[in-house]
Amino acid sequence: MRATLIENYRIAHQCLDGVDFYEGVRAVVIDKDRAASWRPARLEDVTETQLAPYFRPPADGDLVLASRAEMQALQT
Repeated sequence: MRATLIENYRIAHQCLDGVDFYEGVRAVVIDKDRAASWRPARLEDVTETQLAPYFRPPADGDLVLASRAEMQALQT
């Protein structure tokens, strides 16, 4: 669970740093034209180099989760 939460944090963090999330919001919510202009335009054009940052810790720091023992100590 811990590894999954950290990985999801990294992916979400990188999505917010890119342009495609905002382009999707524009196309669906703002303009409602459903005509997003993705970069790259085709899934086949996505490279390993473009994907790598989604799985690395962000430059401003990774997600820090309390350990099980730390969380249990807070309950008392």
